[in-house]
Amino acid sequence: MKSRFLPHILLFIVALFVTGCSSTKMTSSVKPVNTNKPYGDVDLDEISVDVQRQLADKDEETQNSLHHEWVSSDEQRVPRNVVKLNVGASVISSSVEAPSHYYDYKMGLDYGVEYHHFWRSGFGLGASFNQFNTSFGKDYDLEIRYVGPLAVYSDYLDSKGLIRGDFEFGVGCGFMKEKGFDFTNTQTNFAAMIGLGVEYSVAKNVAFGVQFNWNSLYMFDSSPYYMEEEDMFGIKRWGLLTGIRVWF
Repeated sequence: MKSRFLPHILLFIVALFVTGCSSTKMTSSVKPVNTNKPYGDVDLDEISVDVQRQLADKDEETQNSLHHEWVSSDEQRVPRNVVKLNVGASVISSSVEAPSHYYDYKMGLDYGVEYHHFWRSGFGLGASFNQFNTSFGKDYDLEIRYVGPLAVYSDYLDSKGLIRGDFEFGVGCGFMKEKGFDFTNTQTNFAAMIGLGVEYSVAKNVAFGVQFNWNSLYMFDSSPYYMEEEDMFGIKRWGLLTGIRVWF
């Protein structure tokens, strides 16, 4: 009887031994869970930093788009319409023979308004009105006006679209009025201007800019104004102006 059940008892003992070894092996292969990484190898702190960084980049992109809505547009690389209000000072570099003195240089007040319309390429057309006033002593005042069309070009000087530069050239009509103690003289002739400006966006459709201008008014031979470099009569001046730019 004992010999009949002995093989079964030995087989049962071997089975228990094999089962115990397998259980011990499986238990030793399980790695402890890191409480700092509740989702396996994923670090929640790293995820939080990445999310914050993405939100910061998104906020920066939003702020840049508020400054300039044309930066990422495929339809218009610069503002389509720009109005410029300028005020500053200009210096006459022509020789001036006033009634009481001879001048090589004379400074005066310079101000004006311009309109520019740009196409997708950055080139465009515009118009300019500019006025200059100065005085040569107590008895001699000078006033110069320029009205004429402009050929313009503009592009951005930075990747964010906050700094914009432009170049303009025009040939139009110049008006000069000189007034003395006992005389008044006026002349109208063609004039030319060149402008180079740069501006910084301070709001969505508003910028603050600086512009350098060169103006030349050509006059008749009887004028007391003489441009030595051109060997002809006229008034040439250089100006530095600043002001507000509005886009629409």
